[in-house]
Amino acid sequence: MTVYGDVLDGNTKELLSSIPIILSYSSVQNGVYSSGYSLLAKGSTNESGNYRLDFERSSVVDYLMEVNAPEYFLYQEKVDRDEWSPKEENRYDIELYLATNLRLHIVNRTSASNTLTLDMGDHSPNCPSCCPQEKLYFSGLVDTILDCKIYGNQIVPYTANVINSLNSSDVSGEINLNNQVVEYEIFF
Repeated sequence: MTVYGDVLDGNTKELLSSIPIILSYSSVQNGVYSSGYSLLAKGSTNESGNYRLDFERSSVVDYLMEVNAPEYFLYQEKVDRDEWSPKEENRYDIELYLATNLRLHIVNRTSASNTLTLDMGDHSPNCPSCCPQEKLYFSGLVDTILDCKIYGNQIVPYTANVINSLNSSDVSGEINLNNQVVEYEIFF
């Protein structure tokens, strides 16, 4: 049986070379389903970002495709055994998403009566560990750092509402996640 395809950056659509790929399977042996996975085939992408895995199909319940590439989120996807035909070559493309470490530094050193509401705009759909989707509230004298592993190669909008004893103001901005580590400061 053969599975082949491309591995590409999910945002830029650039084909990625030298990316390791592991295909595992869970099986039924003596009528008992195994919830663990055993190695079936492994390989890596060529200089053009293509891969090809050849293997023998056995008593498979399902497959697990895994790609663990530096600088990208871990990719693990279960594939139903009926999705791939043993009589033909099966195409399976994989999109990886760059993992950026966003470090937000929130600071208020001016007035204990200041309050900040921070709303991070839409970003990172299905992100396994991204910044909170709800609003963040800070009040009083604050000097804190929030670390968030987030999808890279994107621009994340935010809105900050600052309330002090005299008035309220909204500030909007964007955080460009074009590096592996991005540090961003918000003063209120």
